Amino acid sequence: MVFCVENTDAIEAFSFIQDKIVIAKDALGNVYLPSFNFNVIGDLVRGYGYIIKVTEEISNYNIFE
Repeated sequence: MVFCVENTDAIEAFSFIQDKIVIAKDALGNVYLPSFNFNVIGDLVRGYGYIIKVTEEISNYNIFE
């Protein structure tokens, strides 16, 4: 299992797959909606999980690359 070393801005972290993301959501209900250029999540916090709804399967994606 791979973990982030530091918090990462959601827009930056998802930049390579943003065209496939419908919504990303954290446990508090904060969302990232790339189609509306709307990000309330801010940084993805190290050690937390996020739900991401996508339009298609995404293979070989690594948030750290």
